[in-house]
Amino acid sequence: MIGGLQNVEVFNFLFELSNHKNVLLLTGNHEQNLFNYAFEMPVRSKEFLNKTAVQFAEAGIDKSMLRQFYRKLGQIAYISFRGGNYLISHGGVPYIPKQSLDLYSTDMFVKGVGSYEDDIDKIFDEWVEKTKIKSEFYCQIHGHRNLYCQPFGEYTHSLNLEDKIEFGGNLRVVQLLDNAMINYISIKNNHFDKELLKQKEESSRGFVENRISSIGMLLQELRNSRYIQEKMLGDGVSSFNFTHNAFEKGIWNNITTQARGLFIDTINERIQARSYNKFFNKEEREETRFGYLVQNLKFPVQFYKKENGFLGILSLKNDELYFCSKSTNQGDFVEYFKNIFYRIYNEKQIEAIKDRFRKEDVTMIFEVIDPVNDPHIIKYEKQDLVLLDMVYNKIDFSKVKYEHLKAFGDRNNIKVKELAYTVNSVQEFLSLNGKIQEDDYKFNGEYIEGFVVEDAEGFMFKYKLNYYTTWKSLRWVLQRYLKNPTGVNKFTSSLTKPVENYFLAFLKEKYPDGKITEENIIKSNIIDERDDFVRNGGSEI
Repeated sequence: MIGGLQNVEVFNFLFELSNHKNVLLLTGNHEQNLFNYAFEMPVRSKEFLNKTAVQFAEAGIDKSMLRQFYRKLGQIAYISFRGGNYLISHGGVPYIPKQSLDLYSTDMFVKGVGSYEDDIDKIFDEWVEKTKIKSEFYCQIHGHRNLYCQPFGEYTHSLNLEDKIEFGGNLRVVQLLDNAMINYISIKNNHFDKELLKQKEESSRGFVENRISSIGMLLQELRNSRYIQEKMLGDGVSSFNFTHNAFEKGIWNNITTQARGLFIDTINERIQARSYNKFFNKEEREETRFGYLVQNLKFPVQFYKKENGFLGILSLKNDELYFCSKSTNQGDFVEYFKNIFYRIYNEKQIEAIKDRFRKEDVTMIFEVIDPVNDPHIIKYEKQDLVLLDMVYNKIDFSKVKYEHLKAFGDRNNIKVKELAYTVNSVQEFLSLNGKIQEDDYKFNGEYIEGFVVEDAEGFMFKYKLNYYTTWKSLRWVLQRYLKNPTGVNKFTSSLTKPVENYFLAFLKEKYPDGKITEENIIKSNIIDERDDFVRNGGSEI
């Protein structure tokens, strides 16, 4: 309801309608902003605070009026009308027998059942299957989600009103006629914020167009930003990384996303080495939410296996290899990277790498797998390197094509990231999404961290799989328990999976309160503890 071009006009129209005895307005998920604002609770939406709330105040719509309106909203309607029975809600639900409606939560009718990305075709199919044997007509009407872009009126027992109206789609209207007949009406919306839509699309595909044309300008922008930290490394090279404050506040723009493992020769004004621009996990930002991905990904889309290590950044300086990790060319992780590099690669391979640097001004980005010095969540048997990409040392992010990267690796016996899946349509993407998010999903018979996904225009995001996220949270449980076993009750309510509770019970038995030593705390890691847990009959999932 809130967030378009005519917020005041829409509210006044609906407020007047709400006073009619034959009108019931239903609430949706977006009305949460309205509720929070009206009842003096925190509002997360900056668009609501900076635009809608300001417009309301200027129009004399105060919070008491908003509260009065909100109290008139319903969450569900069940009506019998001219030979038909209709269940109406915002979210859409699987088939519910009429006599059981009061057993389901309000939240379910507002937001729908399951996650936004769930296959809503199952909802349609279930309504058709379970109502076709009934003698009386029982129909669901809802909105909220339509990832499959189902045509209006395709199903007679579950009607979806969602049609991207805020992006210039259609307002779908259902007119109920005699004898349970239905008239379907679609009204095209030509009055929407085209500029805002354009800005959002640009933002999701790499923020605003980069207008920085020289390294000097880039340096100035980096140094002027309070969300960027410069670290001088010697020989005129500085590293630039976004600050913790930028991360916590979600300050992401062209500058902060570039400042992630960015090394600049400030004397000669050239990029010495660079990593990826910051990219995000699925569901972490608006442009990586599932509904947005389904509507905006450009196919084909590639899924690359994500290894579970740390990034090693390699370039060439004065014809010598220049090793970095994160924000520095010194320290333990750089030494881990360097030692594994010289142990794995022979002179011929190293010369091939240096020769590639001489021919092309690129940075090589490696996943450094070091189970000896830096074990993570996924178990590896040995130290290893995986060449992830070659990134051009330019202001605008670009990289060598995967087929050329793979050819370089094949020629020189250098392990390169693995292309796991290629999907060519929305339907294939939806199918794969469901498959890889199963708790027991394995890639080639192994549990992995996840995937880095890249579409045809270079847009990137990450999947972290359920196995990885479960054991990452259990690593936190392990650390908390060993440091303070008596405080365990403070976080048991957050353990929602059986494996999480079984693992905590295992820890209590293995490390009884009062018998935990400093050595236990120092030496314990989640991989060894998980192995011991499984040996004692526990399950990994």
